[in-house]
Amino acid sequence: MTNCNFPVVLKDALNLTKFTAVATDLMVDWSFTEKTYTHQEQPDSFSQPYKYTLSYIDAASYIKYKIQKLIKKNINLCKVNINGQVTGQNSDIHIDYEDNYFWTFVLFTTPKWNLSWGGEFMCYDPLNNKYNYVPYIPNSGVLFPSHWDHIGFGPNNKTSSMRTSLAFCFYEEQYKEKVLQKYDVPPYINFKVF
Repeated sequence: MTNCNFPVVLKDALNLTKFTAVATDLMVDWSFTEKTYTHQEQPDSFSQPYKYTLSYIDAASYIKYKIQKLIKKNINLCKVNINGQVTGQNSDIHIDYEDNYFWTFVLFTTPKWNLSWGGEFMCYDPLNNKYNYVPYIPNSGVLFPSHWDHIGFGPNNKTSSMRTSLAFCFYEEQYKEKVLQKYDVPPYINFKVF
């Protein structure tokens, strides 16, 4: 892996213009259809049909270079997940990819959030047998290996606001052929460096 200790929290992950664009795009067209797992019968959160909106791809590209500086490896975007949760909605603990050459960055995108509303993020570090909790703070995010168990908790009953996030999954460029052979590649993603 790298010499960094994970998870890594990035405050002010995007500049104000990029964050505003993402937050604005995340204000429309939500539907209760997101299923975390393929075998899951009922949806557990809200999603949008526009996973590859320009502001999201722009944000992923911006964050990608911050991640590359941290892990000292070239990476490429392979998936964008959009998530929205209201009070009472919690997804299951899950992984994004089973291989250790994938990285996930979860960006907290609701513009105004009070810490007392909950919505924290948790990931399990199997190397140190440690659960890491990260508070939900707008325009901050958390980087961790995609094969780690993780969950974004829904807001508590102190708010009617939706907790939104974007998850960007990247793979290490040196494993491109393995990725293309093993995983279903979304048609909207061109596996090239932005």
